[in-house]
Amino acid sequence: MSWISIGDFLPQNDDEVLVCNEGLVYYCHYRNGKFVFEAYSSYGDCDDEFYTKVSHWQPLPDPPKK
Repeated sequence: MSWISIGDFLPQNDDEVLVCNEGLVYYCHYRNGKFVFEAYSSYGDCDDEFYTKVSHWQPLPDPPKK
C-alpha cells in the first residue's frame, strides 16, 4: 500500500483510512468531505487546522491471514 496525496485523490465517503499529518499517522474515517477520528467521534469532526495539515492518506491494510 502506498500513500496517496490529497491533491491527487480523496477517499470515498465512510472509508476507513490512515492519514499523515505533519509526519504522524492517524486512523480516521472520511465523512462528508472531512477526516473524522473514530476515538473522538462523540466530539465531532477534526478541526479545520488538522484537516489542512493532512497531506496524504491510504486505505487500511488487510488484516493478517491465519
